Amino acid sequence: MMIVCPTVTATNIADFKKQLDVAESLSSRVHLDLMDGILTTRTSPSLSEIGQIRYKSLVDIHLMYQEVVASLDAIIKMKPNLVLIHYLDNLNLMQIFTTLKTHKIKTGLVLSSLPSDKAKINSILVQIDHVLIFGGKLGFQGGVADLSLLPIVHWLKESYPKLEIGWDGGINKANIKIFLQAGVEVFNIGSYIQASFNPQNAYVNIIQEIG
Repeated sequence: MMIVCPTVTATNIADFKKQLDVAESLSSRVHLDLMDGILTTRTSPSLSEIGQIRYKSLVDIHLMYQEVVASLDAIIKMKPNLVLIHYLDNLNLMQIFTTLKTHKIKTGLVLSSLPSDKAKINSILVQIDHVLIFGGKLGFQGGVADLSLLPIVHWLKESYPKLEIGWDGGINKANIKIFLQAGVEVFNIGSYIQASFNPQNAYVNIIQEIG
């Protein structure tokens, strides 16, 4: 099922709550960018601040962290729908995903390029729920979509048809059908909605485009 997830990308708790209010007023599923200041230059509010919020919508967490394990307990307490983790050499991804699954949390891998070792990534892809193709500027809204990553979507659709595939980065009304036709199912949209004079109209425009 196709769904539009408004994105929250903020460096302080006031902006975080403001963007979250917009996102939750529009969709039953929202996308939270959480940043450590290392993997990306920006830093989100603390997990203790974010964890105190009562969320009305299903929450997908895009964890832009270099070190993930130390944050897992705080993430699990938030009871997210899905946790998205970057493909990084320093992480034991299967151990992390196993921990999340024991808490009935869906697991997702973030790709910004196709790893050269497909055999290694295969062992991950057959056990997770979602792959997010990241085609923007990490930690920022308002970037331009990197359409050179679309072949990754095609490969995933052909090789792993049961995986839910999302795209994050540069989606707007003018280009959303490109992602739709490629096989993207979850459209994570930041600035087109959050920076709009009328976020509700922007959201409706997107919904109408994907039918």
